[in-house]
Amino acid sequence: MRSAPTSISIGISGDSGSGVSSTCSRTWKGLRGQLLDGYHQAGTTRMSDRPEDGVLNPQLAVHGFEDLFVASSSAFVTSGQANSTFMILVLALRLADHLDRGLRRDRG
Repeated sequence: MRSAPTSISIGISGDSGSGVSSTCSRTWKGLRGQLLDGYHQAGTTRMSDRPEDGVLNPQLAVHGFEDLFVASSSAFVTSGQANSTFMILVLALRLADHLDRGLRRDRG
């Protein structure tokens, strides 16, 4: 079994400061900043009370669907620099409780 790499090395060689090399260099510098500085993707299925303002309702269900849920950082309206894993776990536990209550209610 292969193990995950323990480090990442990103670099550009032969950058003359103009043309394609310069464009590649700027692209890699931008990517390196995102990889190493902790950007977290958030907001693609934004949570809101109204469908006009977001994709998910406060129970993490997709607006207009009763049985389609999303528990990820995509539900965040915004995100800071800190790692978002803890809040993703909180959302997942909250959703699990909501689904459990619904199943218990349906079973009578």
